[in-house]
Amino acid sequence: MAAIITRYTEYANKQFPATRQFVTFADDAQIADYAKSSVQSLCNGGIISGKPNNIFDPRGNATRAEVAAMLHRSIEAAK
Repeated sequence: MAAIITRYTEYANKQFPATRQFVTFADDAQIADYAKSSVQSLCNGGIISGKPNNIFDPRGNATRAEVAAMLHRSIEAAK
C-alpha cells in the first residue's frame, strides 16, 4: 500500500512535506526492499505511523478504514 501511494504521488508530481522523523519499525527486516523508501517517505510525511508496539506489519492486511485514512492523509498532505 505504501508503494502504491508513493508511486501515484510521484506520478502526479506531488510531494509530502516531512512533518516527523522516521523511526525504524521493530519488524523493518520484513518490509520488502522495494517498499522501504516508500514506507520511510510516508512515515516522514505523517501518512502512516504503523501499529502498536512499533510494528509495521508489512505482511498483514490493511482494513478499509486504514486505507481510507492513508488516502485521505496523502491527498491532504500532497496539495
